[in-house]
Amino acid sequence: AVDHFSRSAMRRYCEFLGNRLHETVGDEWGQTVDSLFCDSFEVALAPGGIYWSDGLLDEFQRLYGFDLTPYLPAVWWDLGEITPKIRYDVNEFLHRTGLEAFFRTFLDYCANHGVQGRIQPYGFATDILQGAGMTHIPEMEITAGEKDAVPWFDTRIGPKKYVASGAHLYGKNIVSTEAYTFLHWQPYRATLEELKIASDDFLRNGANLFYNHGYTCSPERDAEPSRSMGAAIHISHDNVWWKYYPHLAEYIARCCWLLRQGESAADIAVYSPLANQWTLDCLNARRWTRDFEWGDLGELITADGYDFDLLNDDILQNHAVGEGGRLRVRNLLYKILILPNLQALPLRTLEAVQQWVRDGGVVIALERLPEQSTGLENYPEKDRRIRKIAAEMFDEPQEEDGTGAKRYGDGMTYCIKNVIDRSHPLDRRGSVFDPFVNTLRRHVTPDFSIDFNREGLRQNNGLTYIHRALKNAELYFVSNIQDRAVQFPVTFRVHHAVPQEWNPYTGEIRRLHCYRETREGIEIPLDLKPYESTFFLFEYGDPPVHVIQDSFTEITQMTDTTITAAVDRNGVFSVQLSHGLGSTKPVVVMDLPAPLTVEGEWKLTMEGPEFPRVEKTLGRLESWTLDPRTAHFSGTARYDISFDIPPSYLREDILLDLDPGKVGNVAEFWIDDTPRGTVWMRGQTLNVTGAL
Repeated sequence: AVDHFSRSAMRRYCEFLGNRLHETVGDEWGQTVDSLFCDSFEVALAPGGIYWSDGLLDEFQRLYGFDLTPYLPAVWWDLGEITPKIRYDVNEFLHRTGLEAFFRTFLDYCANHGVQGRIQPYGFATDILQGAGMTHIPEMEITAGEKDAVPWFDTRIGPKKYVASGAHLYGKNIVSTEAYTFLHWQPYRATLEELKIASDDFLRNGANLFYNHGYTCSPERDAEPSRSMGAAIHISHDNVWWKYYPHLAEYIARCCWLLRQGESAADIAVYSPLANQWTLDCLNARRWTRDFEWGDLGELITADGYDFDLLNDDILQNHAVGEGGRLRVRNLLYKILILPNLQALPLRTLEAVQQWVRDGGVVIALERLPEQSTGLENYPEKDRRIRKIAAEMFDEPQEEDGTGAKRYGDGMTYCIKNVIDRSHPLDRRGSVFDPFVNTLRRHVTPDFSIDFNREGLRQNNGLTYIHRALKNAELYFVSNIQDRAVQFPVTFRVHHAVPQEWNPYTGEIRRLHCYRETREGIEIPLDLKPYESTFFLFEYGDPPVHVIQDSFTEITQMTDTTITAAVDRNGVFSVQLSHGLGSTKPVVVMDLPAPLTVEGEWKLTMEGPEFPRVEKTLGRLESWTLDPRTAHFSGTARYDISFDIPPSYLREDILLDLDPGKVGNVAEFWIDDTPRGTVWMRGQTLNVTGAL
């Protein structure tokens, strides 16, 4: 490890290591080798130690105007009311020093030598948001579903949200991720479907460049499982599904390209509690963000149709500007600011928030009101000012579900309790009754809205989105990160626009013919299978005549005089048109044949390295894991069947989809020796029209 707080040590380190790498890779420097990477800061300290370096006591006195030496015991022991003040000053000093000595030195070296600097800016003494904002390519990690413990719909507020927020605030459009670490304790268990689900969580958190962790290079033809890193998932030639990995890679590439367009469009700003944490501890920088208890705040915001960024003191004090009741940071516009269970924050920050509310802003304090300032300088007066401003701005809630609503200047403030801390089950509410969520709704229409009453839902357990604002359009990535299908309408907060659907699996772009505009936005009927995802692009302009309600399975084409639609059942069907044109004549479908089950005698053949060839006949399609002789086979097996399809299924007006049912991992389908497609996600079907 290098001395991260010494500019001279960092310069020597970069010059020695960077120059040697440059000489080694030659012309690929700046091309294939496009960046130098710093992993998350996992520097072990001696017990009771802190980050430090030569000359820092003198530098501290120069910057803060007093000698830290007599106050050093406050780093380890409680010296009374000055303890949190000294700890804040020490931590802020290490933050400032770390940004200059490590971040700036490393990034300047990269910029001056034709590569970019890519850093995971957490686990260190610096503010993650500001570190991410300085970095050429800030990087996140932490995998949804990790270690078979975390839910796939992972709404924890951690490195992913911190890094993406810093990138948004400081104008970094590319956010990379170290993908899939610790998905399972047993790395070979990971399937392409699981990696796709975890990818969607990275994407909806703001990642748009993936670095797989990992590909373990090995000289053996058949690598032993022990020749690997425990944190890494085997995305390499030694995995049985390696041949099919391009399906996932192409999906991710399309998603990343789309999610680099435009700007992030989050509505909510959540104040980062780092200053509060700096008053508590100097000894373990890796725990500052981890030890702050966020409770269910991330889920409450995300599951109810909003997105958010974390904001730090630097942004609120030096960059944010009030604009018509909104908080502008560059091109980003935040409509509500949340203060999450803070005991302390800098006086300048609270004064900036106070002025924004006077000018029309909306602030929600959760659980408590701040009582203390930060830093030793003039702290008695600053503490008094913090308490005075908090008392002026906020009212305590008067009843159990109260919100402490208060008009302050041209803005509004709220103080709501039992939001972060919902340890008692009766503190939880269904979405439509939640006082915190309803406070958000009072001021901001959800960007991605579910009608919970109409759909009979208490809460949203995994339908999620991310929104990018383009010059003349709005782009939404929508992912159903749950094990149930979604078949109900969702409203996007967009008006006077024409929607398209962009398929990230295939690249297909199709105009949507069925949607309706309401007061809240454009309502689109969603039909997503478990863990399926898609993109919706809304281009501003006059919408053409379209369907606002129908009973067909899908409307595939519309002209001025004709509607072409598909159905999957017999019955009576009709549509209602926009622009006041009313309903069409009913269409009766009577002769659609029932779904055909492929039945008969299946032949199973399997063979692999160090696994003798097995051939067996099955009376029905079933997994080879049901047979003890083949239960642990790892490789590719082949199922064969011959069947006849009745002529009634081969009419020109019938489309044929092959539904494979449950697929354990990956299934490639061939019909009459012709490849017809691959299924690697549950719910996927194959169009086999014309193949039979």
